Amino acid sequence: MNNFSDGDEQRAMLMGAKRFCKNTNLNTAELRKAIAKKMIAEGKYCY
Repeated sequence: MNNFSDGDEQRAMLMGAKRFCKNTNLNTAELRKAIAKKMIAEGKYCY
C-alpha cells in the first residue's frame, strides 16, 4: 500500500490493514531489491 497509494487513500487502506497485522509499514519493493542484490552478489540462492 505504501508503494501504490498516498494521502487519504493510503491512510484509509493502512487503517484497514491494521486490523489484520501489526506491522504495515514494510516496503516490500525495497526488501525484494535488497534480497536480489545479496543473491546476485553471492551468485546463488542464499536464504
